[in-house]
Amino acid sequence: MDTSEIGGEGLVLPQPTLAAQYLRKSTDHQKYSTENQREVIGAYAAAHSMEVVRTYSDEGISGLTFEKRNALKQLILDVQAGQVPFGVILVYDVSRWGRYQDVDESAYYEFICRRAGVAVHYCAEQFANDGSTVAALIKGLKRVMAGEYSRELSTRVFAGQTRLASRGYMLGGFAGYGLSRLLVDQNGTPKYTLAYGERKSLATDRVLLVPGDPDQIAIVRLIFSMFVRDRMSERQIADVLNKRGIKSGYGHAWRQTVVLRILSNEKYIGNNVWNRNSCKLQTRIRRNDPALWVRAEGALPAIVDPDMFEAAQGILKTRGKTTTVGRPRNLSNEEMLRRLQGLFRKHGYLSRPLIDKNHDLPSSEAYFRRFGGLKIAFESVGAPYRWGQGFTRSGRPRGLSNDEMLAGLRQLWKERGDLTEEIIQQSKAVPGVAAYFTRFGSLLRAYQLIGFVPDSRRIRPRRIAPNTPDEVLLDSLRDLLRRYGRLSKTIINACGTGPSHTAIVSRFGGLLRAYKLIGYEAGWYRERIVRPRDLSDRDMLRALRRLLRERGRLSQELLTEAKWLPSYHEYCRRFGTLTQAYDLIGYSHRGLRLRP
Repeated sequence: MDTSEIGGEGLVLPQPTLAAQYLRKSTDHQKYSTENQREVIGAYAAAHSMEVVRTYSDEGISGLTFEKRNALKQLILDVQAGQVPFGVILVYDVSRWGRYQDVDESAYYEFICRRAGVAVHYCAEQFANDGSTVAALIKGLKRVMAGEYSRELSTRVFAGQTRLASRGYMLGGFAGYGLSRLLVDQNGTPKYTLAYGERKSLATDRVLLVPGDPDQIAIVRLIFSMFVRDRMSERQIADVLNKRGIKSGYGHAWRQTVVLRILSNEKYIGNNVWNRNSCKLQTRIRRNDPALWVRAEGALPAIVDPDMFEAAQGILKTRGKTTTVGRPRNLSNEEMLRRLQGLFRKHGYLSRPLIDKNHDLPSSEAYFRRFGGLKIAFESVGAPYRWGQGFTRSGRPRGLSNDEMLAGLRQLWKERGDLTEEIIQQSKAVPGVAAYFTRFGSLLRAYQLIGFVPDSRRIRPRRIAPNTPDEVLLDSLRDLLRRYGRLSKTIINACGTGPSHTAIVSRFGGLLRAYKLIGYEAGWYRERIVRPRDLSDRDMLRALRRLLRERGRLSQELLTEAKWLPSYHEYCRRFGTLTQAYDLIGYSHRGLRLRP
């Protein structure tokens, strides 16, 4: 221990060892767990001349995995950095350090600390963690017992849940469209209906599913009727309901997946089915075999005729190897690549939107999951992959190579027999005029590369005569503003038949002065808006959803008007494009709204 000299007589007293404490409780219901741990750790520190200078605490976090324990993660990072002021970590017992199912994982994190010169002490254990053989044996046994406790608890909890589910009680989740959750006491006496977001407060209370709003029940029956009798697809049913102004659960628009969930759920014929999916001991969620499902038949009154329900299940089973939106599924890797190669040969390029528009192929998400990324799938069929490849908000292709841009221009020339700025701007098959100017310097240069010679009578010299009236130059700007809806240096220079931006600057002393003379306010020169910065991705998407709910749609102009939002430039920088940000919240500028 460190020592210091006290007084003139040379009295030497030991300095306390600096330590950190790690606390963890598994659930929020363990109200006094961390306080009890602090008390035991504090007594241990006082008895061993230690001073706790830092606390790491995981509140309401299971000890089964390391991923969700942010405090322990930070502790390990601080220790590995080698800049911590403490040399000891105090933990209540072995189970607080973790209940890992692999005991070597618990030992691994302790080894990281020990290798960095920081010891781990278990304050409530009856052995000293001094590295001896006895301590190693007892500690290993304790780790096995901690993991076994979680396994036994999981088994007991599962048995209890199975018993409750078999009696028709609901074990969490949403009631579903047309149904409600009825709270009952331990004797089965009804108390009241739970609203959305409400939970039972007493452990002895139970929740039952019951028929809900009569209007919603009528919609559920209508869905089954349209699917069975009218042979309408899920998407067609969703479109019909949306056109009628009918909202799905919690006020959202209908989607085909929501319709499918209703058509395939047995609770609408009175059966309560549980354990379709399981996630035991913090493992990944997996789909269980139907033989393992727990089914309570007649748990609630049926709101759909059983014969109608069985007919719907028969239709779902006989649809073959297609998804709910008509896409093929369960294809082999070779067949998926063969169809992708056919699409590439047809269009000459590949992109995520192009794949999603063709229902003869699996979705782009299916290719991503199967091959580990679209880049791998594209390269497997010899197609180039570029980040951000796809379409602009106006539907024009973007991310094309020089050869692809010129090929599109050549094809447009072949179809129209001529090329002008108006023809290029009207066509959605090629990038805009400004894109060609940015890539090739001017439209005339792009024309030369494809061998097109424009009519010389349509081309005015870019050099403006000194005696050209100001109004002529301003009229050229007004003409560009009418055609493009905005003005910029790129747009002015992209026009091969008008004055260049340097000529405008020379005549009027600046573009802004010329803009002012024609009554145009440049967007980048408007009053500076202080927008929120340094938001997380989740907060930015949450703000985007709020704007969608308030305005009913999204666009670059609406983002610019909303001063409480980050700018659309920030969304493009963070998510690549606005379209990709829209996809993350389930919105498409082609008409689809927020996902329910």
